[in-house]
Amino acid sequence: MERIPGDRGQFFEEPRVQVIAATIARRAVAAPHSPPRVLPENAYHTALSAADISSGMHPGERRLIDVTVRNTSPVPWSAWKTSGLLLGNRWADDRGEITQ
Repeated sequence: MERIPGDRGQFFEEPRVQVIAATIARRAVAAPHSPPRVLPENAYHTALSAADISSGMHPGERRLIDVTVRNTSPVPWSAWKTSGLLLGNRWADDRGEITQ
């Protein structure tokens, strides 16, 4: 958390306005790359499993994969609209590097 010094009535006076504007701009740029912080950090622990996954797929091939998600954290999860939790995917190349 960033703190801007001053009394409440001074936040809309220079130079604090510039500091507030810069802080908001910096946070807006970083926000799409940061996970939601609705839950504490220790809530993001899971075990994923999927059955019947073939070793490969052809380019353009579509396949439905059933995935089971288990909450292995000590924190109860609520619905995604309030918790911010979503299931996503990342693809790795032969070296284990995440690809686009």
